[in-house]
Amino acid sequence: MRVLSYLILFLTSSGLSTAQLVFSKIPNTYQMFPRDSNNFGHFVVEGKTKATATVRTSLVDMQSAEVIESFSQHIDSGKTFLFNHKVPAGLHEFNLEVYISDPDFTELKVEVIPHLVAGDFYIVAGQSNAVCGWSKGGREHDSLHYSPFNRALGGNFTWATEWYPDFSRTNYPIDEDCRFGLPWSYLTADLFNTYSGIWPIQLQYELLKQTGIPVCIVNGSCPGISIAENYASHTPSKPDSLRHSAGPKNNPPALPYDRVYKKLLENDAIAGVKGIFWYQGETDGTYSLDSSRNYDTRFHKLYSSWKADYPNLKKIFVMQLNAGCGGENLGLIREIQRKFPEVYKDVVVMSTVGNPLSDRSPDNCHYSVPGYAHLADKLLPLVKKHIYNFPISDEQMMPANIKKAYYSSAKQICIEFDKNIIAQQYCYYSLPDSGTAYLKDYFFAPQKRPIALVSVSAKANKLFLNLADKEPALEKITYLPDVFSKLPSLYAGPWILTESNPDLGAYSFFEFPVEQMLNTEVPEQTEEVVVAPNPSKDAFDITFKEAKWRTISVYDLYGKQVFTAETTSAKVRVDATNLCGGIYLLRMDDESSHTVTKIVLE
Repeated sequence: MRVLSYLILFLTSSGLSTAQLVFSKIPNTYQMFPRDSNNFGHFVVEGKTKATATVRTSLVDMQSAEVIESFSQHIDSGKTFLFNHKVPAGLHEFNLEVYISDPDFTELKVEVIPHLVAGDFYIVAGQSNAVCGWSKGGREHDSLHYSPFNRALGGNFTWATEWYPDFSRTNYPIDEDCRFGLPWSYLTADLFNTYSGIWPIQLQYELLKQTGIPVCIVNGSCPGISIAENYASHTPSKPDSLRHSAGPKNNPPALPYDRVYKKLLENDAIAGVKGIFWYQGETDGTYSLDSSRNYDTRFHKLYSSWKADYPNLKKIFVMQLNAGCGGENLGLIREIQRKFPEVYKDVVVMSTVGNPLSDRSPDNCHYSVPGYAHLADKLLPLVKKHIYNFPISDEQMMPANIKKAYYSSAKQICIEFDKNIIAQQYCYYSLPDSGTAYLKDYFFAPQKRPIALVSVSAKANKLFLNLADKEPALEKITYLPDVFSKLPSLYAGPWILTESNPDLGAYSFFEFPVEQMLNTEVPEQTEEVVVAPNPSKDAFDITFKEAKWRTISVYDLYGKQVFTAETTSAKVRVDATNLCGGIYLLRMDDESSHTVTKIVLE
């Protein structure tokens, strides 16, 4: 809102020498107001007159010219007026019109504030993939995802502050950076166009189209900075925590967090923040191992600031980083990010792997325009479900996540996911890095040692890693390296994909524990019981020497019971269709004793 904005109107025909309105609060052009639970935004028009007059304000639909609401008040000289307006959230823009008159003369329109809307606010924060700056095709992409009802607030942090002293774009002064504009490419010349990022502009466009609610993006990201450089100066934040001077990176005018908070605070929009998008960690992956291990502690500090400053924050959307850039500890950062939802119920994580080659930028760290668009497509159903309550199942919108890894036989590791998967066996690459990449080459033991695998296969929610004879026993396993330095240098598969939505690559995992086998030195047959066929594929029969009451239990090699039944028959058939291949232990208990044998499932 404008503070102490002066409007002087000379009413020469009224007999008054001057009549002056002094506004202490009034909206700005293109302003968006936070939407409340009743689907309205609210703003105040406040000021005083320096001559006795009648002041009237009207909220007018710009499309239909319909007056939505109007207030009028007779004001004595020097007295204060105050009008509380509410703006319907939806596909409408509104004008605020201000009129003044005295009892003897015609009412005059003295102010028009156009393009007012109400909607929801989102913060984008992190590094360069959150900036997702313009590249070839970016302007064309943005032009397809423009809407006059959406907003951007201020500029990207880098451009707003001249974080890099040699940056060619003139920095925004803090007052200008706290103004609303239309979301658009930074190459457009319109004063009211403000850059919000390639995937954010597509995301807010699709949200508007599917919910009918305008969206404002506040992008506070900055390339190449650590998570610690995203901290707030104070928690909770203070209104005066932002310094206003410009300066180079080693003496910035404000932290990104503070500047975003300042923009929202000065526009009474703190209550409107519904979600935060966090794409960061590449820089922290270049630090020492001990430092990278503390990424979860650092994220908690940032998370605590977000929760303290934004009372209506519903979800934090975290992108698990791609393996393209970030140094030798990026795998550890990705593993910490994968586990965030186990700690924070309001954090949801999206994988960024699984993309085709056309989605990748040649530096393998960033994305092409189609790649950023693909990221928006992945995030859209998450926002629709968690913010707008669309009935979308996790099966459709969430990547496959590892749940368990164990030896299913002496030379096979079974990895179980929370949903069915697809294992791409290989991917052929043409120039400039011609050759074939195989999925079996992208699993690693501790100390980043490649695992010697003969083959990889998938069945339902299980991935089977068939080990070479020379491979020693593994206690931990990693999927995907920190960065790709061999063929292909620009990596885009093969991947583990989610069967219900093949656009989603499974989360990568780092040094996930592998459960070891139990002792299997038990007889396959005894005088009391015969198991056949053994090995078996889909079912096997257990035949007893005599019929009597028994309990039959089947256990995997880690002691987990996978089947149990009671019988009085001398022969029982066990359906093994849903069991993973490997060795299982059978235990048969009667009233006085028990028998143990084993069965091999192929």
